[in-house]
Amino acid sequence: RRGAGMEPAVLLSGLQRTDDEGILFQLELLEQLCSVLAIAESRDMLALFDPTSFIPALAAIMGRELQIFPEVPVLACRAIKHFISLDPRLSRIAVRANVGTLCLSALASGVADTSEEGLNHAEVAVKVLEMLCRRDGRQVARGVPGGAHVAVGQLLGFIEVCDALFPADVLESALVALKGLLASCPAQETRAEEAAPALCRLVGDADRPKLQHAALQGMATLTSVLSVARDVSALERIAEDASTELIGALASPRAAPALLSLTLLILWRLCAAAPAVLRMCLRHGLAPALAAVLRETCASASPSKGVEACAAELLRFTEAVNSLMGASGWSGGPGGQAAPSRRVEYMPQGAYGSTSEQEQEAADLLREAIKRDDLPAAAALVDLCGQPVVDATDQCSQTNLMWAVYSASGELIDLLARHTSQVNYVTPHISTGSALHFAAYFGRADAVRILLRHGADPGVRNRRGRT
Repeated sequence: RRGAGMEPAVLLSGLQRTDDEGILFQLELLEQLCSVLAIAESRDMLALFDPTSFIPALAAIMGRELQIFPEVPVLACRAIKHFISLDPRLSRIAVRANVGTLCLSALASGVADTSEEGLNHAEVAVKVLEMLCRRDGRQVARGVPGGAHVAVGQLLGFIEVCDALFPADVLESALVALKGLLASCPAQETRAEEAAPALCRLVGDADRPKLQHAALQGMATLTSVLSVARDVSALERIAEDASTELIGALASPRAAPALLSLTLLILWRLCAAAPAVLRMCLRHGLAPALAAVLRETCASASPSKGVEACAAELLRFTEAVNSLMGASGWSGGPGGQAAPSRRVEYMPQGAYGSTSEQEQEAADLLREAIKRDDLPAAAALVDLCGQPVVDATDQCSQTNLMWAVYSASGELIDLLARHTSQVNYVTPHISTGSALHFAAYFGRADAVRILLRHGADPGVRNRRGRT
């Protein structure tokens, strides 16, 4: 348990050495530390190896330029990966130690220096970067000189050459990290003109569904951030480059329910951007593709909950597109019916096939975005995960909408109120009550107006019988 007999204090002291003679000693220590952490089965090991001391020491080793023993920074990066695997919350300590910036530098070095050590370092670094960006993408971007614009550019450069140098799981990790960065970026720093083509290239890779799913998640996040910022010109450019590929992915006979849901979400963001984009998508075969997928889904020989959800999602999307056409003054929609004049918003009901663990992680991330009033990040998470994540509750049975009412902006409260299925939910474990009770208690008149507009009932009573 103590690293082949090595006391943690002695191990930490050795890792903190900065003299050249200590490098060989550090190599041995890092091998011991990685071996111990790799077989750890619980967080109990963290009581021995204090992450608040060890992770900064490991980050300092990653940042050193070593001419001999180049495997030393690789082992330091691997040890950080083991720490975060034991407790994902340690990503914050790693970000504060500038590990995100060091990982991005390792990716650039690995591409430039294709030696075995350089490629190994890049492969471990991208796995660590994935862990950091899942939870703290905004802080990773802030730590990079030049901010999110530079961070996204470095990661896109790695993604462009990744396929030729690394296994598919490395590229998948890079895409997940990119999604985390994009979700926390202002629209003007997303490098949409570079990110969209890079993601679009992988959207059509039906032979590698995991990569296709990661690319679609990245594209959904990018279009969500641009939609929140109302950057119509950027969405139009993406539609010109990607609409044909997206419609092709939609009509793919092997498209899984989760892929279908993401594809519909992206197409909706593009179609809703401007009437010209909607016309473009229809010219590229959106209506026949929708009809074909709906026909195939309804004719399934083994209907299941997932198949039924797919059919319902397709019908909601078709109704929303019809309403867009009606709002533009067109006489008919994709189904050949008269288009309604009132616009209907398309709201995905969830990513089918996701596990409860993934939904819980997404709910935790949404709660963090609400606490810092991060509208783009919250919108991206809601778009990707739908109602289950919006309606998720914490240990006190409070919904994310209740958290938003406490301190978030009116725009973020409106986002969650539009997507929740239970605006009048009353928490059973504390006496405050519904989201409307929370808004009144905290004196949020703006939140009260928003909730009432979305159907909140002022007559709902809390545990004490009070409205």
